[in-house]
Amino acid sequence: MRAVTPLAVGTLILVGGFGGGLMTRLWRVLRPVVSARGARRLALVGLALVAVVAGASSAQASSKTEANFGLYCGARNPAGVLRFQRWLGQPVSYAADFITADNWRTIERPHGLKRWDAKSDRFRLVYGVPLIPYSGGSLAAGASGAYNIHFRRLARALRKAGQGNAILRLGWEFSGGWYPWSVGSNSQARTFARYWRQIVTTMRAVSPQLQFDWNPARGWKPFRIALAYPGNSYVDFIGYDVYDQGWQSNYTDPVARWKDTVHGAGGLIWQRSFARARKKPMSYPEWGLAWREDGHGGGDDPYFVEQMHNWIASNNVAYHVYFDFDALDGAHALLTGRFPTAAAALHSDFD
Repeated sequence: MRAVTPLAVGTLILVGGFGGGLMTRLWRVLRPVVSARGARRLALVGLALVAVVAGASSAQASSKTEANFGLYCGARNPAGVLRFQRWLGQPVSYAADFITADNWRTIERPHGLKRWDAKSDRFRLVYGVPLIPYSGGSLAAGASGAYNIHFRRLARALRKAGQGNAILRLGWEFSGGWYPWSVGSNSQARTFARYWRQIVTTMRAVSPQLQFDWNPARGWKPFRIALAYPGNSYVDFIGYDVYDQGWQSNYTDPVARWKDTVHGAGGLIWQRSFARARKKPMSYPEWGLAWREDGHGGGDDPYFVEQMHNWIASNNVAYHVYFDFDALDGAHALLTGRFPTAAAALHSDFD
């Protein structure tokens, strides 16, 4: 048997890391007959294969993050989505908006659906849907079916506008404590789940293609979050909103902020485990950079953008929406010049 150089062995092992069993079987066949000179040639071929396979892997990850990219650019603003799309240099698949929570009329007959109507063939719409208007209501009444008529009308309005396949974030961030539909106890969590089932059953009867995103927020310590889950038959995605901000002691460190986002209580690891256990894809209906007056935002942070890209590319994420809007609690808009290096990172990573 001729000698085989360590370089050839190392190359095949490396390629085997990408190619799996195929490369292992190939090496078993070649090992007895490869000369030292042939081994060097084989090494060069192997290194070329590594580059090709690694490039293909990178392209596949990039393609995945591009295909499920979405935007929120302010209320009823398709022009803003199109403007961002031109800057990005590629099509955007999802457009997000919120249904106004003023009263039941604004929920069941949303203003501005027609603005999206002409663009519904370009984007799949993702709506934040209030469960209780600011004018009044209760989770308990909703769980009894008292509000089903309003959601039946909403389903009809969406279907009429050509958006019968929209994704609906029912009672988004329900565990956060800042909306009328917020959940703060185990009892309320069970009621929320019953209400959710009422709505989904009602809306699917009108428009079966509607899908529903169960989207809690971090901060649900007062109750068991699983009690608010309505069951797999009523949920299509497990959502989570991610912003580059933190309140831990070392929150000014980008690496520490990201570590807390991933590993902290109710963070990305929790979301992934929860979704996997229920065999559901994840989503990020809102994610974004953050500048805050209190200093707890990450500001111009390309590290956050890169880590979000890597997380999305390496996990079962159905769609994600960059929140390109300056809200009352923080600035997130990317094209204002506030986040130049992070904007460049996003353009590079998601292009």
